[in-house]
Amino acid sequence: MTAPSEAARYDRGLDVSLVSRVLQRRKKWIVLGVVLGIVLSVVYLLLTPTTYTASARVNITALGTEPVPEGRSVSSLVDIPTERQLAASALTAEGAAEDLGDGWNAGELNSGLTVSGDPSSTVLTLSYSDTDRQRAVAGADALARSYLVVRTNLVMERVDTMRQNIDERIAELENELRVLMGAGWAMDTAATVRADTVESEILALQQRRATWGDLTSQAGEVISPAASSDLEVTPVVWRIIALGVLGGLFLGLILAAVRHATDRVASHPDDIQEALGVRVLRPHAPTGDPNRWDTAATLAQHHHSSEHPLLVLTDEDVPDAHAAADALADAGLVTRMNLRMERAELLGDLPVSSQAVVIVPPTWRKNTLAELRNDLDVMGISLIGALVAEPTAAAGR
Repeated sequence: MTAPSEAARYDRGLDVSLVSRVLQRRKKWIVLGVVLGIVLSVVYLLLTPTTYTASARVNITALGTEPVPEGRSVSSLVDIPTERQLAASALTAEGAAEDLGDGWNAGELNSGLTVSGDPSSTVLTLSYSDTDRQRAVAGADALARSYLVVRTNLVMERVDTMRQNIDERIAELENELRVLMGAGWAMDTAATVRADTVESEILALQQRRATWGDLTSQAGEVISPAASSDLEVTPVVWRIIALGVLGGLFLGLILAAVRHATDRVASHPDDIQEALGVRVLRPHAPTGDPNRWDTAATLAQHHHSSEHPLLVLTDEDVPDAHAAADALADAGLVTRMNLRMERAELLGDLPVSSQAVVIVPPTWRKNTLAELRNDLDVMGISLIGALVAEPTAAAGR
């Protein structure tokens, strides 16, 4: 029940409480959504094969042939993006397949491989995924070894090329030195200086060549083999179930909102309250009690502040609504009209009144109640409350 001066404030409260009322009344749809989400997640877990991901970590060294300059780290000489591409290349996969032997192929290894690495470090992580735990471990370790072999071969090819270039340069300088030395005592000062320069350059090239040594062991090493690392198992059961619950909850909320929006019948007192925009008074006693509506009738008459009789609009086809109207009549002066009348007839017969109470069961259509509220507003009649009667089998309208 609400006074006319409270209408605007009540409408705002109605909007705020709408969501909570939908959640309370449409719980079964929310539960249905959650159950459906859980079922779908379980089906997904049953249909999706378990995948194991094993990871091997490799520490790589710089490929430069000169000492690391002072003030720079070794990682600054390693191009991690390039190394990731090399580790994920077909060469690496082919080498690993050859190493593993029968039952393996390069395409399978390459498709299951992922490579990661921090540009600020010299460590690469090679991860391989497979539906078999042992194959995942074997594949990751083989790929790590193959990558180091491929990298070492590239280093050796580069070193061989540079050695060849240096050997050719040394040969050129030695020929020049022999020519200069062949002049003997006839060498002038410039020739002597040049000979010393050539000798120094030959010595420097020889020393540079000698410092390279065997670079096979310098390409890198496996610092954490997959066999000694933890496996990542997917899908993660608890995570999929949690996603199913959350997704189902979201679906349930949507279903509840759609069901509420498409429900044309005011099947709950809250629907009547929403359609009419007034508070609903409920009886304080069960059906059949002669004093069932006394308290509600007294409260309605208490809020009636007009000099005209209170207009009672009731569904006379519903016995409980008839009883509520009788209780209102006993509590004070009323003008009683049957809502089962045709709309035009009802509007034409409306008496002079400023306030009204509606008594209907929760079986009327929402749009009918909204039209009734609009008609009353147009007629200048203030609706101060609604009573919800117990429905009968043929009470709908």
